[in-house]
Amino acid sequence: MKVKQCLPTDDAFQSIKERLYSDVPWSTVPDPVAENLECCFVVLEQGQTICQAALFTGDGIRVENKKYATVGSFESDDNPKAVQVLMEAISAKAKQLGFDGLIGPMNGSTWQAYRFNAEQYTPFFTEFFHPEYYPRLWEQGGFEKFAGYFSSIAENVQERPTPAWEVPEGITVRTIDLENYEEELLKIHRFCTEAFSQNFLFSAISQSEFLKLYLPLKAVLDPEFVFIAEEDGEMVCLMLNVPDHYSKTEKRLITKTIARKAGKRYAGLGHQVSNMLLEKAKAYGYHTLIYAFVLDDGMARQLAKDFFGEVFREYNLYKMDL
Repeated sequence: MKVKQCLPTDDAFQSIKERLYSDVPWSTVPDPVAENLECCFVVLEQGQTICQAALFTGDGIRVENKKYATVGSFESDDNPKAVQVLMEAISAKAKQLGFDGLIGPMNGSTWQAYRFNAEQYTPFFTEFFHPEYYPRLWEQGGFEKFAGYFSSIAENVQERPTPAWEVPEGITVRTIDLENYEEELLKIHRFCTEAFSQNFLFSAISQSEFLKLYLPLKAVLDPEFVFIAEEDGEMVCLMLNVPDHYSKTEKRLITKTIARKAGKRYAGLGHQVSNMLLEKAKAYGYHTLIYAFVLDDGMARQLAKDFFGEVFREYNLYKMDL
């Protein structure tokens, strides 16, 4: 068993995904993005990749005055020894570069793929599939749970009463213009950079990387369910919903992003747009709404229950101090 550095395009880094997911019809964690990528590692046994991950550095993520690199694009056989060898190599590299610890799984930032599913289940659209033993391997390798996330589900939407909604005077709500999609994305990038700036583990994303990430989403969006609230031409609230393209038995809609501008004037605006969503989802014949990937900060579960039903999926992020 030996570990070596490689490029994400090398056969050694690609082969394990082909082997693990040859018959998996769902999305899996994507290859590392170039932004903040330091290097990739693979563990080989008899010439075959049995474990791999990518190390992302850049400015790192600050947590309690410590600087953390992130570990992403992890794939492995169920082999704790291989993971130990892998993480020892990654830890040594991160320590050499001046980092105090590792956070993962995360492909460089929270804009990219991150978190493990707490359990294995049939994923909904935008959820990544991975073998169920991955969290155990990380815990055996010295990582501890650092943050929890959840998705909640509201079923039987057609039977739910639709609360009255009203946005403050001077604010208008429209849907996204797919004819000018790239221009819309540039506005969304500016808005989200500010709106998310105080979020847990936030780091900025360049305009070019943001476009690479969201331009492909155009093909799967229903523009009727991307709500943009504006005041004097400025975006003040965004709610991005996407149909669950994996669901074959019922119409399901996933709330992927919701954000509003800070300030007392905009308090409650997200709730009003959520009520608009419910009204429109019923009109379009949706049966189920999913509120996806919410940070479990102690208050979020009750808010999700009030608006989006019961928690039905959980996810974890891990860290290890060096």
